[in-house]
Amino acid sequence: MRRRDESSQPIYETTASYDLSAQRYESLRGPRSSRDEGLITVRVVRSGDRSGVADVLVLLDGRESRFTDTSGVARFEHASPGAHLVSVEERSLPAQFQVATASRVFVTVERGRDTDPVTFEIGRPVRRTRF
Repeated sequence: MRRRDESSQPIYETTASYDLSAQRYESLRGPRSSRDEGLITVRVVRSGDRSGVADVLVLLDGRESRFTDTSGVARFEHASPGAHLVSVEERSLPAQFQVATASRVFVTVERGRDTDPVTFEIGRPVRRTRF
């Protein structure tokens, strides 16, 4: 629907079907459209105490990047529906640390649904010496 002013009288004119009109006004409900986008939350933790690690670079599809905050969390809002590759840039980890689990994970975003959080564990490699 749209409003037109002709000769000082408001006239309302229907320009789209109900579905198209609903999509147009959904963005007014919040920062993320509930039909077309999702949220991907990534957490980087130490393998021992599972505390969050700050300032780790996390990539989405190799194009978007975020640094983790002080609690080790990075968020990708407005992720389009479909499969996405989430990865940790290992060069951004603290010295002597490496990713203990897989450093790349596929995540599927469904329309209007937030994904389960993705967790990457990091730790120092264990050195064993044989005598």
